[in-house]
Amino acid sequence: MPTIDNTKTVEDVCSWHQMKAERGELSTNTARLRATALRMLLAPLADDEPKTAEYMRANLDPIVRRWATLNPHYKADTATTYLSRAKAALDDYARWQENPTGFKFAEHAPRPKKTTVKTPEPPAVANNGVIPDAEWEPTPSGTIANTFRIGQGREIRFTIPEDLTIAEIARIAAHLATYSPEWSPGFSQTPMPPATAIVPAD
Repeated sequence: MPTIDNTKTVEDVCSWHQMKAERGELSTNTARLRATALRMLLAPLADDEPKTAEYMRANLDPIVRRWATLNPHYKADTATTYLSRAKAALDDYARWQENPTGFKFAEHAPRPKKTTVKTPEPPAVANNGVIPDAEWEPTPSGTIANTFRIGQGREIRFTIPEDLTIAEIARIAAHLATYSPEWSPGFSQTPMPPATAIVPAD
């Protein structure tokens, strides 16, 4: 791996990235993010430490660890991100110094687009769970389809054989009663209300 001229500073590398972005050889966003990482990693260096690009490149891992120790309020993966960006910036600069005329930034494959799988929407439901008439299947021959309004905007839609006896209807009513939270085993012994009381509620 080529080395960087010891006279070149980290700021020189940042300026080089800006120049490449202005020429359209590198995206402006990538140049900015790399320069930010480099400048952030300068902070842990003491006054007696070199600020050259090659010094940072040769000591990048410990410098990043020092930065993370001094900045515990940052997210854990921020240091890893700075390490990756700074390394790419310094390595590219070293390759450019070795061969300025033949240098090209590595081409990165585009990220695959996320595929969103749409979940089929359920049938439209209105009136507190009542399926619209268009959604109901045709009534089979020999049956009766009807709607019983309970009240408070609620209703029951049902399909029953048209030749049910009173005894059979009473058995159905007793079965439906088991769905109520008020039901108890003794409820089945409760007399049914007179027919005149069983009317659709408003």
